[in-house]
Amino acid sequence: MTVVHCVSESVTVLRAVAMTAVAMATGYVTADDGTVGATDVWRFDVPQLVATVTLLGLLILATIVGNALVIAAVVLDSNLRHHVANYLVASLAAADLLVALLVMPLAAVNEVLQILPAQLK
Repeated sequence: MTVVHCVSESVTVLRAVAMTAVAMATGYVTADDGTVGATDVWRFDVPQLVATVTLLGLLILATIVGNALVIAAVVLDSNLRHHVANYLVASLAAADLLVALLVMPLAAVNEVLQILPAQLK
């Protein structure tokens, strides 16, 4: 899976979330057959979608910020640079930071796509 494909998939999910918000605000959505109908064609739980996106986003953000702070502390504080064990901690934080930047967003997109109905994928 290329980076362009992943970005395209992320944009598709964001577009689907925006369509969901518009459909909920207007009371109309597109049904499976292409016609416009009432909101009863939704087959997924909107609060579950909102909660999932919110929690996964906060988890990713907290992981990025926390690991960046650990790396910054080891790099900037001379007392922490004197101990070899702190380099191991910084190395683990760097690995976790890469996971938070590269893996967790793709996993979050995959999780959200499992919640959305087929018409929005």
